[in-house]
Amino acid sequence: MAWFNGIDRRAGWTSLGVGRSHLAWALLIAAAIAVAGIATRPVLPVDELRYLAVAWEMHLSGNWLVPTLDGQPYSHKPPLLFWLINLGWLVLGPVEWWARAVAPLAGMACLVLTAAIGRRLWPTSDEVAPRPTTALSADQSAEEPNHGRRSFCARWVVRPAEHLLRFSLASWRLGGSSAGNTAALVLAGGWFWAVFTSLTYFDGMLTAGVLLAVLGLLPGSRFAWLPMGLAIAVLAKGPVALVHLAAAGVAIAWLLPGGRDIIRPRRMVAGVVLGLVPPLLWALAASWAAGPEFARDLWWEQQAGRAMDSFAHAAPAWYYLPVVGLILVPWLFWPGAWQLVRRAVGQSDPALRMLLAWSGLVVLGLSLVSAKQPHYLLPVVPVLALILGRALTDRPITGQVGQAGWLKQAGWPKQTGSPQQASPPQPATLPAGAPRWRDSLVLPAGVLAMIGLAALIVPRLGLKHLPEWLGQLPLWPGPTLIALAVVLALWGRGPLALALATGVAVGIGHAGASTALHRGFDLTPVAQVAARYQASGAPVALIGVSHGELTWPGRLTMPVVEIQEETALRWCHEHRDGAIVIRSDRPPAWTGRPLVEIPAWRGRQHLGLYPAAQLAAAAGWHPPMCWPPFPPAPNLMH
Repeated sequence: MAWFNGIDRRAGWTSLGVGRSHLAWALLIAAAIAVAGIATRPVLPVDELRYLAVAWEMHLSGNWLVPTLDGQPYSHKPPLLFWLINLGWLVLGPVEWWARAVAPLAGMACLVLTAAIGRRLWPTSDEVAPRPTTALSADQSAEEPNHGRRSFCARWVVRPAEHLLRFSLASWRLGGSSAGNTAALVLAGGWFWAVFTSLTYFDGMLTAGVLLAVLGLLPGSRFAWLPMGLAIAVLAKGPVALVHLAAAGVAIAWLLPGGRDIIRPRRMVAGVVLGLVPPLLWALAASWAAGPEFARDLWWEQQAGRAMDSFAHAAPAWYYLPVVGLILVPWLFWPGAWQLVRRAVGQSDPALRMLLAWSGLVVLGLSLVSAKQPHYLLPVVPVLALILGRALTDRPITGQVGQAGWLKQAGWPKQTGSPQQASPPQPATLPAGAPRWRDSLVLPAGVLAMIGLAALIVPRLGLKHLPEWLGQLPLWPGPTLIALAVVLALWGRGPLALALATGVAVGIGHAGASTALHRGFDLTPVAQVAARYQASGAPVALIGVSHGELTWPGRLTMPVVEIQEETALRWCHEHRDGAIVIRSDRPPAWTGRPLVEIPAWRGRQHLGLYPAAQLAAAAGWHPPMCWPPFPPAPNLMH
């Protein structure tokens, strides 16, 4: 089982491990989870199907300025996700795997950014040397007499690209900060992070933008990261990015020595203004092109409406308290890790206090907002991972942060000996005489075994309140998870073993639930029949609110018409060549047999597609002649 212990075995049986290649392992785990999710899980309603439908309509119309859903302007989310999907489609064609890979790739970028922030906060001895000067440095280019196009390109195009390449290579290299690399491993090994970054959501891109902007606030980093990261975060999910950036800025200025010298008002204002320029330009142009109703929804309803009195996902102020506990699984059940966290906090490390304040301010700020969802806290997860990463490595403070000598200039910490007498970095170990169970992963393995036991027993109890798809889970995932728990308890040591167990467990969950999820959530059979109706020129309607569920699975070129239950028969009478989709708690007895159906859609509803002529004949109803006809549906191609 040496493969399972990995790098942690080298540091001894009781060591929690430093692991310089933890970043590489974290990226490998994240990539494996993403591939497992894309290969085994269908596109889930309603959010994932809706976002892919918006991207598909953008691909059909060629209008990248105003996103649309069912032919109507879509103001709920900014366009960055849809732009990235369509950029890939320009090269690869409209393939589903690329559309679903954008969010996991953003999650992998967050791993690299988390390691980079850890390297700035807790540098190793080989990273505190002064930065070598180059001929194209920004300081020298500013002193050159030529300020024409060449200097502009060198400063704002060539240099950012060069630093982006250096930043990526430095984050990957094995000699980076162990605290940052271990934080990336902790991040990739969290169940909350592994699940939500595999879904096509906006929060992974928001997190990447926030981390890049915060990296720009730390010494040793380029100022350009601040506006660039803020622009990415706002284009990903809107002004909520300002809450995260403001919390980080306040924590840095308040708790880090010399932080007020770094968070200067002019510097912050300049970075925020530059970062808001791209999203503001898009919002103004889209509002002008789509009309006043879209502008009102974009500027008011989607911002102030969600913050003060949300029309969707409203929750009480204490909602996020249990979610914070879910964020920390499985690390929450590792007593040895939390003993090291307590010891690290007791060392009066200002960076740890800053991270605690940053995460606390974000949770407090989001708790005051009316709309709440668990994945809204995704940007907090890297902050907590940095705290755990610092505790698990337990490196001594070098007296400098990054390449700017920030803490050294602030006079912290007080050096009591010569530099030659400083102890080299050591792996984090528990105090002498500590119980062995604190070092092992018996407790996380026990939790994993309980989950496997529940997956084995609960679907076969026949409980009425369980979703129907949950009762269709196969037998093998439960014993497999229990066997994985036994391996973890007997041979697992250190964060690498626990992170690998998380990746394997999530992969088992995806594979085990694949058949049940396809039966209960995959709308492809219904959407394909709807696409055949539209190809013949016949309309398709849906009773209730359409979220674009059929658009992407059927690659529809016309929107699905929304109708109400009281006008359904009238619509069937006027469009006898069309079809209608009915969602109900149980199959309607009078409608007859549908052309195609999903008996337990989302585990609780019957969904079927019926010919309009069949419904009109079954009801025997005729509308008054004075009623006006329904307006025709627009073509998404135009």
